[in-house]
Amino acid sequence: MKHHKNEVEVATGAFIIRNREILLVSGPKFHGKWTVPGGHVEFGETSKACVEREVKEELNVEGKATEMFSSQEATKHNICGRERHFVFLNWKCKINGEPKPDGVELTECVWMPLEEALDNTDVMDSIKEGIKRLAGEEKK
Repeated sequence: MKHHKNEVEVATGAFIIRNREILLVSGPKFHGKWTVPGGHVEFGETSKACVEREVKEELNVEGKATEMFSSQEATKHNICGRERHFVFLNWKCKINGEPKPDGVELTECVWMPLEEALDNTDVMDSIKEGIKRLAGEEKK
């Protein structure tokens, strides 16, 4: 996807929870930080279709988006060495099978306890609000 200056980018995030753990991923463009799988919504694509496509491309498993549970905006989100303006649409997702990073965009994945992810300084701040919300729901 080509990016232009002064453009708002819409992206999805897949929040995949299993046994009070969240699936976090990392790769070269994240500079040692953990985040959730996801990516840019393509023209004509729904955010649900986008998040399911990104899970399949990045993790080599089928994903099912079950609920868009939050959105957020980051006007000075630093990724790939430059500031960008993002609107994130966060989805709860389920996967079939064990995730295997694609080896290109993503090189690592880990299941991390929700509470640990909230306190971990290597987890991107941009996803912590979503993790906090899901951690509260999981306790109910």
